[in-house]
Amino acid sequence: MLHHFLGIEVVPTPTGIFLTQRQYILHILESCKMHGAKEATTPMCTKSLLSLTDGTSPADATQYRRTLGLLQYLSFTQPDISFAVNRLSEFMHAPTETHWQGVKRILRYLKGTLDHGLFLRRSSPLTLSVFSNSDWGGVTDGGKSTTAYVLYLGGNIISWKSAKLNKKQCAGPLLKLNTRLLQMQVRKCYGYEICSPSWEFH
Repeated sequence: MLHHFLGIEVVPTPTGIFLTQRQYILHILESCKMHGAKEATTPMCTKSLLSLTDGTSPADATQYRRTLGLLQYLSFTQPDISFAVNRLSEFMHAPTETHWQGVKRILRYLKGTLDHGLFLRRSSPLTLSVFSNSDWGGVTDGGKSTTAYVLYLGGNIISWKSAKLNKKQCAGPLLKLNTRLLQMQVRKCYGYEICSPSWEFH
């Protein structure tokens, strides 16, 4: 029975398997000296918008990039940090102290969610559900939007992504278009045209 794979812990249960990276999170917290930090309830602060030039002093770019690289791998089993990691990755070339505080916010959130992960059920209906959203111009530098989607097969999450739009455009029609393209891509890759599952869009 497989219990560990590339830093991911596999915990079998009677109804499925649970994927977690608890030890990996503890390693990140230890390397950043954040193991004693106060826990945060969310991975990102919603009151202030990040920008390229916020007036604060420069941060240690090497440490910033290294920590975000670790967090990007962690997002394989924790999609709840995907948006925050994606947003903070935009400032890797010249991070400031404000950006570094944003990274530390993710670490504080992870400290309080050590036991979170992905649960994959053994039996699940062949229903594909897609959830998508946008922050509607949340990028202060240029007014671009960040969109994201989460794809479920039955009750199991199988794909997710968060990305900034390349141009200023209305995110609503793009979300609808991207969802349809995603439907076509999944059917092409996994052969669901034969199974003909039902689709739910949210």
